[in-house]
Amino acid sequence: MPVPPGEIGLHCRHHLAALWWLGLLYRRPVRFKAALAGLRPAAQLTAGGLLCLHILPYLVLVTTLGRLVLFSVFGVALEAGMATPGDSILLVHAAAIARGIADGIALGVAVGIASRITSGITSGIAEGITEGIVVGIAFGIAWSVGSLRAYYHLAHLLFLWPRPRGHWYPYHPVAWDDLCVLPFPQLDLLLTAYAEQHPQAGEQEIERLIVTYPAQRMAALRAKARLMARRAAAEPLERLDTAVADLPEGAAGFLRDTSKLRDMVGEIARLQHCLDGQDRPFLREPVAAQLAEKIENVRHRIGGLSEPLASEFRATAQHWSARAHDQHAAIRHKLERSPAPLVFRAGDPVERSREAFVPRTRVVGQLDRQLTLATGCPALILYGRRRMGKSTVLRNLQGFLPDSVLVAQLSMQKAKAFSAQTSLLTQIAATIADALGDLGPQRAPEPGGYRRFLRLPGGLRYRPAGSG
Repeated sequence: MPVPPGEIGLHCRHHLAALWWLGLLYRRPVRFKAALAGLRPAAQLTAGGLLCLHILPYLVLVTTLGRLVLFSVFGVALEAGMATPGDSILLVHAAAIARGIADGIALGVAVGIASRITSGITSGIAEGITEGIVVGIAFGIAWSVGSLRAYYHLAHLLFLWPRPRGHWYPYHPVAWDDLCVLPFPQLDLLLTAYAEQHPQAGEQEIERLIVTYPAQRMAALRAKARLMARRAAAEPLERLDTAVADLPEGAAGFLRDTSKLRDMVGEIARLQHCLDGQDRPFLREPVAAQLAEKIENVRHRIGGLSEPLASEFRATAQHWSARAHDQHAAIRHKLERSPAPLVFRAGDPVERSREAFVPRTRVVGQLDRQLTLATGCPALILYGRRRMGKSTVLRNLQGFLPDSVLVAQLSMQKAKAFSAQTSLLTQIAATIADALGDLGPQRAPEPGGYRRFLRLPGGLRYRPAGSG
């Protein structure tokens, strides 16, 4: 740390510290003001005067060299009144203008460094009617160039040509000067290159510009959007909505289009989630095809957005499209190599809560009418060819029939159901008891034989049709 401004004197050992504080005043006056805040007003005035004395020799040197170049090297007359009769009036005015520019530039730099006083034009007019106006205008131009930092833009070209040099950014005026009022063209490209080479430092610098540097804020926002677009190219498709969630949004420039972009990317993420929820290739294939087509549509729609969203996310969508097509091709390859799936499988009914279930309302309606006849329904046979959905209809009757009808299911594919008559009757009695639940006996009775089965007690009594 240099010597504090309140302790600086006219000693040679304090000269470098004084120059450092003057440089801080030039590039970051807020920090300079904070350093003087702890001093008394008299001490602040003394410190400011001493700093000016340290810079005075350099101002004299710059003014002397400037006049030497103008009056000696270029042969400009020292005074307008000393011009010979052969000199043209244009030469006289040129001499006055040249001297005024030299004085104005030197004075403008001095004012910009020491106190940033903006009264250059007024003080220049006081020196004379003709020459004073010229000097004032020259000083005003010099002050404007110095205060707006317009001369930095020439050096800015070196950071971008022939390509953005991200590793040079710490030397860019924006990195160390907080008073660059004029926005630098394509500064976002330089910031993006810097953040790609030094991710942590680059992101911190972009956030600093967004928060504390209004003149360069839009360039920093564009750089942030470019970085998010390039990183989103490597994100999984199901996480794209999260990858663009932090895109800056506003009412100016490209910020108006960020909400549209989020909606487009959200559609892609939702389709990918839907695809991941399918576990069978024949169900995944149409969703994968729809996803690839959706990304292509989004890529074309992105082209109508503002820059840098259009160029960056259009290139990113190319990566998304390539992954979606590879995913679709892998699913199709797996589908071609696997046997054709049987949605309705023999002996394996479709569960309506887990798979594609189509209710057979006409068949269920006829069963309902037969089962609820006033005379009773002794038996029904549901006949159809294989894989027509007979087992599926019977398995899913619950909910389609009245609540007064209890459904009990017994598969004849069990060995106990056809090994012996007694075993079959036992299975029927146990199945009915399970369906009755609390309405029936606590334990299913053993039917013994067929005649005993017909006269089971309680809720398991079975009465054939026509028995009265």
